[in-house]
Amino acid sequence: MAAIGKVQAALAAATNEITLTAANLNFDFTLIKCEAPKEFGQLGTALSKRRKENAEYGSTHLTARKLGALFEGMLPSTPCLLQAYGNRVLEIAKSSEESNPPEFENSMFAAHKGVDGTSIWAAATSSPTALHVQLLACMLARVWPANEAVSVWVEIVEERRKEIGDKFNADEAIHYSTLAAAAQASTPRASLAEWDASVRAWLRTADRVKVKQQDQLMLLIANLSVPINDHMAVYHSVISGWSSALEVTERLIKGMPQAGNSGPCLLALSAWHLYPDIMIAGALPRVHNFHDPEVQPGGTLTLGLSSRAKDEAQGITESTIQKTHL
Repeated sequence: MAAIGKVQAALAAATNEITLTAANLNFDFTLIKCEAPKEFGQLGTALSKRRKENAEYGSTHLTARKLGALFEGMLPSTPCLLQAYGNRVLEIAKSSEESNPPEFENSMFAAHKGVDGTSIWAAATSSPTALHVQLLACMLARVWPANEAVSVWVEIVEERRKEIGDKFNADEAIHYSTLAAAAQASTPRASLAEWDASVRAWLRTADRVKVKQQDQLMLLIANLSVPINDHMAVYHSVISGWSSALEVTERLIKGMPQAGNSGPCLLALSAWHLYPDIMIAGALPRVHNFHDPEVQPGGTLTLGLSSRAKDEAQGITESTIQKTHL
């Protein structure tokens, strides 16, 4: 721990990367494995042996740990959302497992059987923030095709590392693991692509299992033009939308009604497979009752009909996700 006080950091002018002159931040993220929250506990048994090992000790675990550490301390606490998400994940995993034919067990593809919940299990055995990062990955995979989503990941990781470097130079307090995650070499694009691919595999499975609710929600979204936010810079747009979605969805899960044109929340609901009742306000109000048991009574999202026109909206709009193929 004494080495921490000797760390000196600076931003390299040519690369804008953090330069650490002390070599003592060789923090091995693969050594850290936490017990998954009880809501996610049974997911581990639903994964194939290969996926479970990757999630707990392999490259996906390393990615989840590093990303979780990188964004530690900048997001709201959402215990109810994580509990609801864990319950929904297990529901989807069990339904998917039941649909696998018995003969698949002894086939040459047995190592890949079952649901691809690798990214979720890696996050669940890493940290609550890593679970938040996995939720963000679902949002990005929903709104962008794979190559663009990975490019967004590369950009927000680099911007976050630079932000941490600025805070370190300003003598602000930074958690050791966060500083270590920023100081080490940036997460390889191939690792981020693997992370994104696992998320997309999960979304395909979840969309199939929750097809009725998902079709209703996507049809509702298709008829709206709600901007996610007004930030044009990718990093600030993503962080703002992510944080907003976490906060609003947490309140909905707790049974607190929310009103407004919440673009980030709608995107999140479509990616997290959570379905609060939704009211469309106007001269003839319409209520879409999903009766989701994971949402406490009263957790209704009310949307107005006076959102800006598509050609006036800045940033990403909800209609974008209708054009994205997983």
